[in-house]
Amino acid sequence: MKKTSKILAFIISVLILHRTPIVPINAYNAEIPTETSSIKTVGLIILYSLSVQCTNHKLVINAETYSNEEMKKIGLKNIVIQQSSNGYTWSDYATLDDMLVNDTKHELYDYTVDVTTGYYYRVKCDHYAKEKGLFFPDEESISNTSNSVYIS
Repeated sequence: MKKTSKILAFIISVLILHRTPIVPINAYNAEIPTETSSIKTVGLIILYSLSVQCTNHKLVINAETYSNEEMKKIGLKNIVIQQSSNGYTWSDYATLDDMLVNDTKHELYDYTVDVTTGYYYRVKCDHYAKEKGLFFPDEESISNTSNSVYIS
């Protein structure tokens, strides 16, 4: 009986000492960090998208932010429309109010913005989620930049 216990203890200690550790890997954007980009990624946001298109000489924004559970706040923050004359050099054109809801998802479809014709436009924002809870709820922010579109 003692020999079996010793062998079992040896096997368990070998397994514990030689297990492969799981190491989280964080990818970083080359952009200059902002106040919102310092929020630690915690996996609250499971899917997100951002795109723009031109309809009737206007900028149309579509965005989605999804989570697995109901959030205290989920949606878009720090929304900036950028303008360019050449499609390479961008400057801020307009800022939109944060768009946050209490839900498992935030969907924005066909949000139209009047812009000056003859320029390229794109949208930058942070997809944001903050979980419910009284004590230290986790939050996540993921920066995103849309495609660009020329408005004629």
